Amino acid sequence: MDAARCRQELDSLLARLPALLAPVFETTPMMAGWIYQRRFRCGQPTCHCASGSLHEYPSLATWGGPKKDVRRIRPEEDIERLRALTERYRAVRSARTSFLAWSRRVVKLIDALESARTRVPGPPKKSTARKAGGTK
Repeated sequence: MDAARCRQELDSLLARLPALLAPVFETTPMMAGWIYQRRFRCGQPTCHCASGSLHEYPSLATWGGPKKDVRRIRPEEDIERLRALTERYRAVRSARTSFLAWSRRVVKLIDALESARTRVPGPPKKSTARKAGGTK
């Protein structure tokens, strides 16, 4: 890749950096976790879940350290608030992943630009000047 193309792509990547990191600079709260519908069979032989449809309720799975915590969400009005908190966390994690790919590309472009600008020294040129005190 020639130096001009490297500079052009590097300039383009640098222009995208603020938008890439926008979720990181937000000040709204976030929560590591996700919301999902938990389905289970209660085990009572006369229950409707024994013959077909399972019991369902919304659950929140979070983690902090080595343990994962799963709990039922009550009341149901909290679902949207918790969903927004967990989506913000995923947006920050996604921005982090995108930034890592971005930085790898920037380093490759810098290396390509360096190699395009670096000159390899050739063999020394022979001097055409006569030696002092020499005869023909």
